[in-house]
This record gives sequence, structure tokens and C-alpha cells, in this order.
Amino acid sequence: MRRLAAFLCLLPGLGFAQTSTLESLDRRDQVLGWEAVGRIDMGGAAFCTGTLIAPDLVLTAAHCLFDGRTNAAFDPASIQFRAGLRDDKIVAQGRVRRAVAHPGYTPGESHEI
Repeated sequence: MRRLAAFLCLLPGLGFAQTSTLESLDRRDQVLGWEAVGRIDMGGAAFCTGTLIAPDLVLTAAHCLFDGRTNAAFDPASIQFRAGLRDDKIVAQGRVRRAVAHPGYTPGESHEI
């Protein structure tokens, strides 16, 4: 299945995490170093995972930017990135000012190859 990307432009304030080997993150202190991975909340209607790839840019799947029931785009003002989320605690959070889906993505259509 082909996955198309989406980018979320954040307001300034978040930083990068360092690369590390894979390990289970069972304790809160283990999240440190993985702060760039987080949850994207869409106005309480849905959530997806995302990865901070620049201080103000998050990468996620294109379908995450659209309401699965209506195929309407979520309002960027209702989207929030919560970095390092673990046990309802976060390292940092940022509001989205712009959300851009890949131009080849059409909500509601199958994108399998």
C-alpha cells in the first residue's frame, strides 16, 4: 500500500530528539531522546502519530488531516502536536498554523498500489 505524507507547520518552540536504538518505552524517563515522536490531536475528533522533522515541521500520513466520515479537511487551528506523549504527560506541544497533504492524495479514495 502506498502511503502519502502530510506536513504540519507548527508555531516555533519544539526541538529535535536524538537518534537511538529501538527499545520499549515502558517508563516515563525512557521517552527522553524520543521527544520528536508524538501524537497529533485533531480537535478531539481523531488522533494520529507524527514525527518532528524540523523545529517547526511535523510529518504524518495524509489521511490524518481529513475527517474519515466526511472526508473534509480538519481546520489547522484545531490540530495540535503533543511531543513525547507518554501516560498523558508531554514533553512539549504546539499548535498547527498550516497543514499540507501530498498533492496526489484524495480523501476517501483507496491509495493502494
